[in-house]
Amino acid sequence: MKKLVLLIACIKPLLSRPGVLLPTLWALIKITRSGGITGLKLALLQLREGKLPASNKALWQQYQQRLQNELQPFVLQTIARMEQAPLISVLIPTYNTPPHFLTKTIESIQQQWYDNWEICICDDASDNAKTLAVLRQKSKDDARIKVHFSEHNRNISGATNIALNMAKGDYVIFLDHDDLLQPQALFRVSQAIIKRQPDFIYSDEARITKVDDEILDFFLRPRFSLEKLRSTPYIVHFICFKRHFLQQLGGLDESLTISQDYDLILRTAEQTKNIVHIAEILYLWRTLSNSAGHKMQHKVLATSTRILQQHLQRCQQSGIVSQSPFFNFFNIDYPLNPDLRIAIIIPTKNCAELVKQCIDSLKRTISKVAYDIILVDHASDDEQATSYFATLKKDIQVIGYQGTFNFSAINNYAIQWLDEHSHKSYSHYLFCNNDIEAINDGWLEHMLSLGQQQDIAIVGPKLLYPDKKRIQHAGVGVGIFAGAEHYAKFVENTRPNGQLNPGYSGFLLCNNEVSAVTAACLLIQSKIFKQVNGFDEQLAVGFGDIDLCLRVGALNKRIIFTPHASLLHYESYSRGLHNSHEQDTQFFQQRWQTYIDNGDPYYNPNFSKQSYSWEIASPIPVVLETIMR
Repeated sequence: MKKLVLLIACIKPLLSRPGVLLPTLWALIKITRSGGITGLKLALLQLREGKLPASNKALWQQYQQRLQNELQPFVLQTIARMEQAPLISVLIPTYNTPPHFLTKTIESIQQQWYDNWEICICDDASDNAKTLAVLRQKSKDDARIKVHFSEHNRNISGATNIALNMAKGDYVIFLDHDDLLQPQALFRVSQAIIKRQPDFIYSDEARITKVDDEILDFFLRPRFSLEKLRSTPYIVHFICFKRHFLQQLGGLDESLTISQDYDLILRTAEQTKNIVHIAEILYLWRTLSNSAGHKMQHKVLATSTRILQQHLQRCQQSGIVSQSPFFNFFNIDYPLNPDLRIAIIIPTKNCAELVKQCIDSLKRTISKVAYDIILVDHASDDEQATSYFATLKKDIQVIGYQGTFNFSAINNYAIQWLDEHSHKSYSHYLFCNNDIEAINDGWLEHMLSLGQQQDIAIVGPKLLYPDKKRIQHAGVGVGIFAGAEHYAKFVENTRPNGQLNPGYSGFLLCNNEVSAVTAACLLIQSKIFKQVNGFDEQLAVGFGDIDLCLRVGALNKRIIFTPHASLLHYESYSRGLHNSHEQDTQFFQQRWQTYIDNGDPYYNPNFSKQSYSWEIASPIPVVLETIMR
């Protein structure tokens, strides 16, 4: 009732402003979808203060104006000074394309600020006279536009491959016959080519309406994430390849009439790590209700599942692919190596009930993994706690620790003790707070199935608040709120219909590469932990886990957040929230200032750094230099 009263109080002044009311309501709906009730409350409070949430249309109009005023002069000056200007080929397969859409598509290339391009069009046996007339006229008017007219229909894959064979550019871009490129798109590609010579480039995009090209949604992507790609085909438009690399791959698989781009990107990931993400909206995707993907969702799922299974086989990984309840999302079950063994480290001071709840839940939910629990008793002085800990010594190792509280030192001490006193060999360590409660079977097995892979060093789960309604942790973004913060913090875990909240672009449904995860529940390869000398004991209370992850990431090891392992976190119940660790904050910021300034590569720079839930920045940033991740 209070929420309804607040909503009415905020909306009432807008009733006399119909031009503002509807966009505001739509913006509030989108905020609720991304940020849940907490995000809505914050937006309503801002609205009550007279701050209107910006609509996508308003954001985009402002952004386009700033591109013209601020970016275009810089781009033209840079182009004038270029010593090399690589030729870029744009590949467009067409088939009975509505003439007005096709014209707009071609003109979006002709209006590029960078002009060393060619368009290679393969018309796939269209019988629409108006479509054919546009193609003939455009190729006649501009020598850079080359058109091949096929006598027989070969579908998108075959037509695109013909266009590829027509191309002379060192790099080729795929462009659908009814979509648009932003005017700086080819310039950004040229910069990536000159600086990085990548094999594969992809960018951010926006979805536009069929009729008036109005912005509907923004699709802002992270740095390349193999595990995310295996969870969903998150890279769609645009995609750009080094031509010779694409030809060596064999181009698109012409046996596929759907999901052929997903297959191509998976094959690309198998052959190269030289992949660049341009963190900028360069592509406008016109979504039509009669597109192939909309009409054949069941076929898309079946084909993509098969493609993904074949990808794993080529990678010599024995995972089993299954379909998620959500369209175009997939789960992979990797069989566990039988030689794995985990040491579960739980520090505590007193808190017998919390510790009992934690340990009992671990025993109840872990069944297929060899593990030992090591309880680090930090000078407990509560009789109930000391009595309970004494009963644990039959099957749990309880070790004592003295001294002032230092989270990093306590955990390092536990590992040192194991090295000196245990005769067992551990493949992984699981650092676990005493206020964690496991609620579902198989969570650790799933984390370990990822963590056993050689290049995945750390895995973190989704953590929920005790009410099970809100998320406490879904990975960590470095630089959010000037330090580091949890993704999806305070966001509802489920929608009103009971379905899981998918998060932004399905983030909460996917295994995602991230820069860091919390040590409230963190699985790490033991050899990697020792390679980086464990936690840095200069960080006594805060940021020790984030610092550990960043040092591990510097070894080119992957850090994964998985939503398929969910636990409850009572969040520092036994120690308090420790919001005042200023010394740790300053140390962390000084050590990682360059990382913070450059931006977390897995957190798109077009998102607000004052948000837990992937809200687009307002205004959308306009940057001069190309941001490549």
